[in-house]
Amino acid sequence: MSLRTAVVVVGALLLALFGVLSLWLDRTTDLLELEARELAKAHESVGAAEDLKIRLLVHNRSSFLNQLGFDKSRQHDGQVERDEIHRYLASARQYLNSPEEAALLEEATREIDSYLETRDKLEESGLAPVDKYLRVSRDLDSAFASIDRFIAINRSQAGAISAEIARQNENAAILAKTSFVGGGLLLAGIILATFWLLAGPLISVGDAIARYNDGDTAARVRVHGLREIRSIGSMFNSMAESLEQRRQDRLRFIASIAHDIRNPLHSIIMAADLLKRRGDAEDRGPAQLIFGQTQNLDRLVGDLLDTTRVEAGQLNLQLATQDVRPMLRDAVELQRAGTTIHELDLNLPRYPLPCRCDAARFSQVLNNLLSNAIKYSPNGGSVAVVARQRGGDIEISVSDEGIGIESNDLENIFTPFKRTAATKSTIPGVGLGLSSSRRIIEAHGGKLGVESIPGRGSTFTIRLPAAVRQDALFTS
Repeated sequence: MSLRTAVVVVGALLLALFGVLSLWLDRTTDLLELEARELAKAHESVGAAEDLKIRLLVHNRSSFLNQLGFDKSRQHDGQVERDEIHRYLASARQYLNSPEEAALLEEATREIDSYLETRDKLEESGLAPVDKYLRVSRDLDSAFASIDRFIAINRSQAGAISAEIARQNENAAILAKTSFVGGGLLLAGIILATFWLLAGPLISVGDAIARYNDGDTAARVRVHGLREIRSIGSMFNSMAESLEQRRQDRLRFIASIAHDIRNPLHSIIMAADLLKRRGDAEDRGPAQLIFGQTQNLDRLVGDLLDTTRVEAGQLNLQLATQDVRPMLRDAVELQRAGTTIHELDLNLPRYPLPCRCDAARFSQVLNNLLSNAIKYSPNGGSVAVVARQRGGDIEISVSDEGIGIESNDLENIFTPFKRTAATKSTIPGVGLGLSSSRRIIEAHGGKLGVESIPGRGSTFTIRLPAAVRQDALFTS
């Protein structure tokens, strides 16, 4: 899935969700509005019917009192009262909701008309007022019964509408809760999908790039997620594979050249050594110079071979538990013999410093650090070697008072063939010693780091896991 497709899918899901909710809310609103109107009509119809009953009762009472001779101050006008009653009937017709209501209202209208006609006929008869009242009351009671049935139907409809409105409100509340839960789940799903398709793969790419930048050349991206991110991951993996292949080709080339150089070089060293020992006096000086330079060249070839073995993972260590103090003494004495302007200071504890290490390889690292301390202190000064046990580690530091290292070069100096810009043209070397030293120490399960202040010197620190102390095996 591409990023564009993912955005379209998420947008479509959200639009669909909001569209369904909008349609449902619109339908619910229309239904509630309709039911509210129906409920209002039912209440108005009930009110009009009850007003009609009251008007009929008032009419019947006024007529009876007028016949008895009471209330002579008010002129009795039957036609006006009839018109008023028919206005109440017309008002009730405005709120009809069903054919049944219409039929009941028509029935009540006929019975009211019958009541009025009977009332008119009895007005002119010679019956006693009480007899007249009893005669018209029967017709009036029939009209009241029809009106009551009409009222009952409207109240029943109002109750049903009220119940339906309550049900719709309950459904709306349930839908609101469901929408809230569903929206939350959808949002959580979108967040999880976004993390799985976008954030997770991007973090994976970033982690792989960071590991590769820190020197882990085996770091690769797990290709997953959106198409664009998969493409980035694949390109990074392809680039890393290509660089690794070039590095391996370079190492093989270096190993081949170093191996081819070493054989004739050993012959030159042997010839120069023989010449400086047995040759004429005038030949011994040049022979000594040739011998020294070829030894330096032999060490350089050895560094090249060590680098290719380390980088190719072919470094075989002969590990044994031993005290590192004798190796430190030997390394310091060896380097002390080669300089007259440096003061080498060795600070060792009285107790043993046991660790599992390859004595030859460990001595190679010590000699490399000491020779660098001397080489990068061209004006002389103190070189301090301090060894101690700190916690579960053996810690060895080599400090000089030399030219120091810029902060942006502190990691580059451990990369093969990388040297500081300040020393490339002034101090000989190809930048292999520190790279090999760090890989050798890491192969022992330790760490090699550096701290430096430009112009004031550097301190290289080795940390190796300490072995179980067996004091009976070591002597001071």
